Amino acid sequence: MAFATIKLKSKNGETREAPVGFSWTTFFAGPFVPLTRGDWKWSLIMLVGSILTFGIVGIIFSFM
Repeated sequence: MAFATIKLKSKNGETREAPVGFSWTTFFAGPFVPLTRGDWKWSLIMLVGSILTFGIVGIIFSFM
């Protein structure tokens, strides 16, 4: 089964491949996923959103 990926290129020329589609990891682990990747800003956004919407925003972030 082949997964869809997208190639991202930063301003300094570094490229990365990122999978596209539903993220079961984000669905179950929520704000801890960006936290383990060192992305403090999105971890905080997901945590605040989860608190304000009682976890419903987790479903939305799983598709992003």
